[in-house]
Amino acid sequence: MLISPPFIPTPVAGESDEAFLDRAMLCGAPGDGFFPISFDLNWHGGTHLKAPTERGDFLPVRAIADGTLAYFRKPSPVEANPDAPLNYGGWTDNGCIILRHETEIGEGASSKVVFYSIYMHLSKITLAEPIKGMRIFRKDTLGEAGKIYGANHKIHFEIIADDNQVTRLTGRNDRELAYRKKSGRTDSCWGDMYFYLPPEVMGFSDRPTVWSD
Repeated sequence: MLISPPFIPTPVAGESDEAFLDRAMLCGAPGDGFFPISFDLNWHGGTHLKAPTERGDFLPVRAIADGTLAYFRKPSPVEANPDAPLNYGGWTDNGCIILRHETEIGEGASSKVVFYSIYMHLSKITLAEPIKGMRIFRKDTLGEAGKIYGANHKIHFEIIADDNQVTRLTGRNDRELAYRKKSGRTDSCWGDMYFYLPPEVMGFSDRPTVWSD
């Protein structure tokens, strides 16, 4: 499965992957919506990202991978009342999208992995007629970054999976890796993969207008 950042700046010729990610993932300082510690030293499962700009415009929030829409909540209207529930430390937008992703990391039933990506504090959802279960493709535009504690153009971004899915990813459910006592996994595949396509195979520059499983 191909995975992208939730913000995708235009690539620069000769730019390294690390430099590109530094432009795409503008994280806050530790304690400022960072992973894994929040302001009050509690667990913070994701990280706050600021939308990069190009030609004076803030980039939209995009899907990190192919999946389906598991949940969405349209943002509440901004209220000036300082006692409004979302006015904590400054207005905080509550628009939210959660996508469900499925991928395979090898052979057999245990190779199928389900995980979720979460995009919070959206000021606007731009999906046309969002419906739970609708198919979402990597890089599809989801919405616009909103306010967190009064700061503009920010989102909370997080990737989660339950324990049994983490076990499938790691190949074990205990903490220590017993690499001295047994061989590594033989049922998973990581890294680059290449496929040979014969010249008679037809290709298309865009996804089909009618999708069938």
